[in-house]
Amino acid sequence: MQNLRSPLKLILLISVSACGGGGGDGGSGGGDVDSGEVLFSQMTTVPSDVRMISYPDFYQTPPSGDVTVVDPYCSLTWDIVTYPTSYLGEFPMPPVQGAPLLASIRRGVAVKDYWDYGLTNPSTNEGCTGDLHTAFIATLERLVRLGADHVIIFRDTELVDINAPTLQFRPWASWAISDSELSWIVAQANTFGLKVHEYRQVTNIDSNGVMLSNTPTLAWMTKYLDAYIPYIVDRAQVAEQNGVEAFELDWGVYWWGDWTPERVALFNSKMTEAAQQVRGVYSGIILSGQIASWTYDQMLLNNIDWFIGDLFSNINVDSTENANLSVTMLKAKYLDRMSNLANAHGPSKKPVVWQVFAQSHRDYLLIHWIEDGFCVNNCMQNSLQTDFSVQAIQYEAMLEAIAEQTHFVTASVDAKSYWFVDVILPRDSFPNISQSPRNKPAESILYEWFK
Repeated sequence: MQNLRSPLKLILLISVSACGGGGGDGGSGGGDVDSGEVLFSQMTTVPSDVRMISYPDFYQTPPSGDVTVVDPYCSLTWDIVTYPTSYLGEFPMPPVQGAPLLASIRRGVAVKDYWDYGLTNPSTNEGCTGDLHTAFIATLERLVRLGADHVIIFRDTELVDINAPTLQFRPWASWAISDSELSWIVAQANTFGLKVHEYRQVTNIDSNGVMLSNTPTLAWMTKYLDAYIPYIVDRAQVAEQNGVEAFELDWGVYWWGDWTPERVALFNSKMTEAAQQVRGVYSGIILSGQIASWTYDQMLLNNIDWFIGDLFSNINVDSTENANLSVTMLKAKYLDRMSNLANAHGPSKKPVVWQVFAQSHRDYLLIHWIEDGFCVNNCMQNSLQTDFSVQAIQYEAMLEAIAEQTHFVTASVDAKSYWFVDVILPRDSFPNISQSPRNKPAESILYEWFK
């Protein structure tokens, strides 16, 4: 086996670093070499520039060896990324078939949703410091190489007080993108020829830490939506002022589980009102579809421009299917989801933004999403088996399904959600199991489809 310790250590030590001694990857199985350094064996080495990887040939016989890295893992960018060869996973990397996407289809990438939290520590590893602005600019350069034409950001918010007589939303949550940061983001993205699409997430707790119910009364839902309308109109005005190309009307994360006919009627009525008021202050593309996408009526659809269609929700496999994952099997499931969504919308379908999302742990399709940014439950993430091939198979299946479906006009394909740094292995955060395809085989697949 080739010993790559010396040259890789040199690369790591001269890379853009967020903490004094350079940076590096690490994981289980390492032993101390000296203070702050760890020696790892059986590590695969991969160029961080996706254009330098011949897919899938590269992953059939990837270079590997022993690597010495610096702990904590703080580097923002590397020329070479290292991780255990075992991370490549259980299945052969799927061939790319049918790429690229039609030239008329937009190509987008979302970045992680912890902006303020990571401002001075983009890797989010304890003991690291750094500058998220620098990491973001490097990520924009990467997205241009990938073939993206727009970058997606998430602006989070929360209710001030769930028990107040009149509900009120904060303009943005404490960890989220402020208005001044939005202006900076748009300016930087435009410098690289990228547009900005603004999505949002509403938390399921208020500013006092009180949990919101997912089965509220109809009266409380009315209060909630009555407060949401002026909030979203205000946010649309800010988006207009900053030249945001596409703006999400609805939100992600917090939503109601019990969609009775009364709830559906209320939601459609209030969100139609919101869309009409947003149109009065915003001239860009209005997006919607994260909340109960199957419930949208004709009036609401008439007042938006693009519909958000995710391909990963409600895709389930049984234990036998999970043991025999294939592009063919998963593509059939994604095509079924598209067909069901088309049936729900009938003839009045909007152009769709297809969101592609898949985490890279072995049983993702059985247990679904796991928090990837922060340690939870004594770092239960460490018990998961990292498997990049599972993510790769899902990416190829989703992209082939998008290319083959005939129900909708595809407006854009958007990949979720890129980490800001090249760190791959787990420490206090878990990019190894993340939905981020950065520095994983799924990124090479996306590159082929985005050409």
